[in-house]
Amino acid sequence: MTATPAKPKLTIENDTPITIALRYPSGKVVGSRIPGAPNQVYYSLQDGRSMYLPLQVGLMIDALKLRTGEPFTLVKRGPRDWEVKRTSERTLPHGEPAGPVNGAGEDASAILTRCYAQGIEIALRAVETARQKGLMVTPSFEDLRCISSVLMIAETGRR
Repeated sequence: MTATPAKPKLTIENDTPITIALRYPSGKVVGSRIPGAPNQVYYSLQDGRSMYLPLQVGLMIDALKLRTGEPFTLVKRGPRDWEVKRTSERTLPHGEPAGPVNGAGEDASAILTRCYAQGIEIALRAVETARQKGLMVTPSFEDLRCISSVLMIAETGRR
């Protein structure tokens, strides 16, 4: 068995905003290697780096309910003074795409395509159920769009 090389750590400087995106929607609470020091939150970043943050900063990030790959800005003002806010842009600072929307690595287009396929299956089952009850229904494209949109919203959140 070979050891996996450690990911490079993100260095955060005071009063220097940094825009980053998470590889996973939440971090992992880990113990400090320093005896007596408090636990930290470990995050994997979209660009391959990692970062360790104080628990209260992890709570601030969790409160944003970020999706995988969604950029946000982090500023360290002092040892206990942090600022965390959602970034409105869908790309990272150097024009890189923000990455996949879900943990399976799918972007919004792939998710919507899959949701349309599921929506068609749901509509076909509805037609069959109606036929068994002696009713004749014909779903429209608008019906399929609504079903697929609801499936996508349920999967990705309201953002």
